[in-house]
Amino acid sequence: MRTLFNIVTGFALLVALIGIGTRWLLKDDDGSRACQRVNEAPAAAVAACTVLLDRGAEIRAARRAVAFGNRCVAYENLGNRDAALADCDEAIRLDPRLAGPYNTRGVVHINRGNLDAAFVDLNEAVRLDPRSPRPYNNRGNLHGLRGNADAAIADYSEAIRLDPTYALAFHNRARVHASRRDIEATRADLAEANRLGRTEAGAELALIEQRLR
Repeated sequence: MRTLFNIVTGFALLVALIGIGTRWLLKDDDGSRACQRVNEAPAAAVAACTVLLDRGAEIRAARRAVAFGNRCVAYENLGNRDAALADCDEAIRLDPRLAGPYNTRGVVHINRGNLDAAFVDLNEAVRLDPRSPRPYNNRGNLHGLRGNADAAIADYSEAIRLDPTYALAFHNRARVHASRRDIEATRADLAEANRLGRTEAGAELALIEQRLR
């Protein structure tokens, strides 16, 4: 049974990063759209956000905060955590009302092993935007890293309540169920994550089903 569950629990938990919408920036033809594509094309997003930020005082502080926040996500996706942290810090300084930079900075802190700082930031992201499922997913990851399976499942479940199509949260919740040796809950969440488009979850489910035959 230990080998069976290691199929799932041997994988890292999955974080959720997202840029802030172009409606907060400028017109779509001035590079704002490219600055938002932080997950699809992070290197291009870094370049586009930098062009916007180089315009200096021409752009209002609130919009500069968004550009810094988006570039923070792009840098994190590229693995440049020092630059990501600096940009998230600046985004928060310019506009502390934005939840996104707190969410991203929380992920950066997790990846740097600074779990206490991550917890502070993810709590703030949840407070600022309680209707967004992503900070709940990421805080669930943090609870999992701290060994608090009940709190992790609660946060993943809240993310799913907010967005029942959120495959990432189903996938992560399956991995926590697996760590608790709950085979039926693991299979159910992997199946739902796969149905919602996470093929990696389908592969994990297939391995489990093969071992159970």
